[in-house]
Amino acid sequence: MSLFVEQDSDEEVVLNLNNVPDDDAPQPPDSKELEEPPEYPLIPRDEQEEENNLLDQVDPVDISLTLPLKFQQLILEDLIADDSLLILGKGLGMEPIVANLLHTLSAPATIANVTKRSLVILLNASEEDNGKIADELTELSWIDDCNDDTRENQESRRPFVVIRGEQYTPDKRKALYLQGGIMSVTSRIFIVDLLTQIVNPQLITGLAVLHAEKISDTSNESFIAHMYRQKNNWGFIKAFSDTPEPFATGYSPLHKKLKDLRLKRVLLWPRFHIDVTKSLVSKNTKSVTEVKVAMTESMRHIQTGIVACLKKCIEELRRKTPTLAIEYWSIENALDVNFVNSIHRILDPNWHRISYDTKQLVKDIKLLKDLLKCLMSYDAVAFYQMIQIVLEANRPSVDKKSAESPWLMAEESQAVITYGKKRVFDKDEYVLEEQPKWEQLAILLEDIVTERAHDATKTGPVLIMCSNDRVKRTLKTFLHSMRETEQNDGIRSSYSGRRMMMNMIQQYLDSQDLKKTVTSTIKQANTLEGDDESQELHMTRAFARVPISTKRRRTRGGAAVAAVNRLHSAPVAGDDIESKMNRDDVDMELMELDTLDDEEVVAVDDEDGIIALEDSIESGYATEPGRYYEYIDRENQVIVEKYSGKTDDIVLQELMPSFIIMFEPDLAFIRRVEVYQAVHRENPARTYFMYYSDSVEEQHHLTSIRKEKEAFTKLIREKSTLASHFESDEDFNKFHVRKSQVMNTRIAGGAQFRDSNQESQILVDTREFRAPLPGLLHRIGLKVIPLTLTVGDYILTPKVCVERKSIADLIGSFKSGRLYEQCARMSKYYDLPALLIEFDNNQSFSLEPFSETRARPSNIKATHPSSSSKLQEDIQRDLAALVINFPKIRILWSSSPYQTAELILELKAGREEPDLVKAVNAGLSEEKQRDNVLLSNNIVTLLQNIPGITNPDYYNIMRKIKDVNKLMQMSKAELSRILGEDLGDRIFEYLSENYKD
Repeated sequence: MSLFVEQDSDEEVVLNLNNVPDDDAPQPPDSKELEEPPEYPLIPRDEQEEENNLLDQVDPVDISLTLPLKFQQLILEDLIADDSLLILGKGLGMEPIVANLLHTLSAPATIANVTKRSLVILLNASEEDNGKIADELTELSWIDDCNDDTRENQESRRPFVVIRGEQYTPDKRKALYLQGGIMSVTSRIFIVDLLTQIVNPQLITGLAVLHAEKISDTSNESFIAHMYRQKNNWGFIKAFSDTPEPFATGYSPLHKKLKDLRLKRVLLWPRFHIDVTKSLVSKNTKSVTEVKVAMTESMRHIQTGIVACLKKCIEELRRKTPTLAIEYWSIENALDVNFVNSIHRILDPNWHRISYDTKQLVKDIKLLKDLLKCLMSYDAVAFYQMIQIVLEANRPSVDKKSAESPWLMAEESQAVITYGKKRVFDKDEYVLEEQPKWEQLAILLEDIVTERAHDATKTGPVLIMCSNDRVKRTLKTFLHSMRETEQNDGIRSSYSGRRMMMNMIQQYLDSQDLKKTVTSTIKQANTLEGDDESQELHMTRAFARVPISTKRRRTRGGAAVAAVNRLHSAPVAGDDIESKMNRDDVDMELMELDTLDDEEVVAVDDEDGIIALEDSIESGYATEPGRYYEYIDRENQVIVEKYSGKTDDIVLQELMPSFIIMFEPDLAFIRRVEVYQAVHRENPARTYFMYYSDSVEEQHHLTSIRKEKEAFTKLIREKSTLASHFESDEDFNKFHVRKSQVMNTRIAGGAQFRDSNQESQILVDTREFRAPLPGLLHRIGLKVIPLTLTVGDYILTPKVCVERKSIADLIGSFKSGRLYEQCARMSKYYDLPALLIEFDNNQSFSLEPFSETRARPSNIKATHPSSSSKLQEDIQRDLAALVINFPKIRILWSSSPYQTAELILELKAGREEPDLVKAVNAGLSEEKQRDNVLLSNNIVTLLQNIPGITNPDYYNIMRKIKDVNKLMQMSKAELSRILGEDLGDRIFEYLSENYKD
């Protein structure tokens, strides 16, 4: 089956796509007509006729575009026409479309001879996105300058500014917003700027949101979209995504996503869209050469064994979790990228209820998938090292409280281990099996040399693409050290990487020697610390029970017992190979290979055209002693690079290769090559696509194609049945929680009466806007005021301060001791300090995730119940010590951000509004009064340590004498009168001894 051909069943899907009802179709007569927005957003809405007459004075603006393909131009037209969510197929050029759209919508307008610059905000953009969009916008601005020589006014330009971190102060950001242009801002900073009115929503022309698949109802991007629409109903909102799979998960996912982004229309452009197919496929398009490589016999046995173990693990997982298992958990879907994530999404909320064996099965499934990937990519020595690590992690010992992984009990696991060893060393011989793709790659390069001799137009370099850095380094080393061996029937040469493999086995032996040295040193140190062997417990065979002979007798669980015995009786991982390996033999063979290379004069230097991009960039122009540089023609260059997602098309455009070799499948890069070929039709690159036939690599690629097609098919069907949505300004107005709803209007205790119509507010630290809680507080009706707080995260009332900690924050704060400092500051400035421990909405509401996160288990073994229980006790002990040291602290437990929002609303009921000035100034005077604060903290600690003073005495002292300086100046008689004669005498004598000054 071809991996690079069009699907035959796409015509029906295209037909359904074309039959989707248009959102712009006439609505029923009884539908409510909404007020039309103004024709041009830069003109403010006003009831006066004269301002609307300015529309006649708007000058037309010429826009230059850099979209070469027809389907990209059609997408841009649809995006300009209406606010939409664009879902594009992988690798079809999302960034150029976004850049051209931003360039078009940010075009300055000249109204009555006055130029007005638009303000467009780009949200949720990564560093790679910003870099690519900046390059595209720079090119577009150059084209505009070339087309119009009269553009000398700076107002006509569209500056692109990236605002990340704290590099810009609020005043600088406000000035940038007023200047206009295109601003790429992090969501945390922009939501703070909206709430603090640093930027006026009425001045924002529109929002562009990237990676819409990551947006949820609690994300800051959704928060920003709602706030923007509340105060600006004429600006545009555009959203983009090139990952369709997340949109097809759950119930009505497309409807929910559109609601979160305040959009009504969706644009679906899959690879099988008829306009995309017409743009990418033409008569002159050269076919891709598929290179099917057969696996070795050992690789086939290992793959069969791993797949069988993976199937058993999945079946066992379904059996142990019958109420949670879904149909998706099957071996057919195991090669899906999101398979393990789907298991975690279902099991994580119930993680504290499932058994240790079930948790270990989840770990094993992930491990087996990694082993399958490594089998296809890594060399034989590296793969065997992985097997060693797995065996060592599962080896029984006295100090380990964990059992062996279930998959190692299966018979198929022995085949994985056995053939993994045979690929390295078998029968006193260094096998050192090479990856079959390596030789095929060398043959392809030989064919390319022949083809260049017959085609003078192929002057570009050869680009080899692979999956990761490790494979890239291996390929570079192989191409550098490979040597031509005997002829196969006198027709084609054969290439060998024996020298590289011998170097790898030499490095392996060096690492094993270093491991033995370190282990021996640690054992000697432990022996010196103990009393000879009295404190050590060695599990020798002398202490083991003599096994009962099972001859002619059947025993229950005999197969499992035999598997356990094999693991117990097996030597340490690698010992059976190392005992037969001879380092002298390795050195001797390396010397022979060097001699052959010298005789045949086929040694290749590092500079012979085999390069990696970052290697050439990092080296720069600095020359090292003994190394020289020379110019290499483009046609002699062989560049090895890894798939990097967003920057792959930049590599293609800058290098302009004549030959492209995809060493491993990657769906997004295949699409980028198609786009590159369609743009350069006059001289397309020759493309080779390599994969192992009848392998999991082939199935993984086919699965990714199938999943994307199924996702688009589901989205097309949902779009066809998507209900029309109508809204007015009142529909989405925030429900304001008034003062009368959260506070009694009765004036008691002399409290100052406030207007019952005043909006209830909460003070939030600006660093907390990374979390979803501020957005939820805004949606339930509280007025969120961002501030830079020194003490606490949330100020509810003048007396109530809350420090919020997620699971990761709590563990990190305990380790660094930062939590004790934060609690000390809250206890000093607020009467009712609280520590809020907030769990993730998708995690179980128990201490078990705390302990497992703190233990940081490897990807091989799950945390054993006994170890998890001990770690839970440590966390409880830390919390107990925190409460003892700070008695005023109250601990609040929340299962999710939603419950936290409800809890905060309840805590504010019946209480005063927070004091903004007091909250900002709290903790700021510590720098000026550092000496007094340190003295105060030291005396409080000493008061607690005075013999005979209990906690009630301590509270009595702090309640009656609040000023520490006053306590230091009081006489013995005054202390005795206030605290009693006995207690006063003891405190006076203690303070006099230690603080006479």
